[in-house]
Amino acid sequence: MVGLIVARLKQEGLLEESISPDFLVRNWPPALTEWTTKAVRDTFFASPQFPRLLDSEILRTTIAEGVKAGKFGYVGKAYGGYQGAPIIDEPNFGPANVEISDQVVLLPRDKAAALKEAPPPPPGEPERSSHVAKEPGGKAEPAGASEPVSVTTPVLSMRRLSWEGELPSQKWTNFYMKVLSRFATDPSLRLRVRFEVAPEAGITRTQLEEIEAALQELGLGVEGLEVESDE
Repeated sequence: MVGLIVARLKQEGLLEESISPDFLVRNWPPALTEWTTKAVRDTFFASPQFPRLLDSEILRTTIAEGVKAGKFGYVGKAYGGYQGAPIIDEPNFGPANVEISDQVVLLPRDKAAALKEAPPPPPGEPERSSHVAKEPGGKAEPAGASEPVSVTTPVLSMRRLSWEGELPSQKWTNFYMKVLSRFATDPSLRLRVRFEVAPEAGITRTQLEEIEAALQELGLGVEGLEVESDE
């Protein structure tokens, strides 16, 4: 029976044993200029737009093949930038080289190629930022103009962000991809969900039991479940 279920899920494209690098390129979140490898993995288990994986380790092969084929770049994060030039079009890059982490990102092909071709900073001189910095007196000058140090200033810093509103079911996936995906791996992210449904045909006892079982399976509990009955 399990084999039949798995075969049916594969047939409908809901369960996959392998993922093409082109799938990541086609479904790259529009709002992201870099995509952490951990967020890539988490998306396959969170977004209804993505199929579920029999083994999440296959993503190492997917990422390695994408880097080898020049579909996207691979680079580690560093304070204020990246750890060297991105890896792209590298024939010797394999799954064993792929790290699933918040500190490793995939870059779109154009960005990765541009960063790889950019000349390195002179020896002994730290890479300078192109941002404009302000001196204490308010006078603006290019960062590093007077001292060979990297100066970056955030445009705006906010400690907390929240939103509350009604979300049509047709936009659930877009809401995740365009709004939540950038914070999906942040431990401070909290979601509160309330759904309400009142079908004309009513809700059967079997449907209610299935919902309760699903909530318990997800570790959410049924304490918040409200049911109105005509009985």
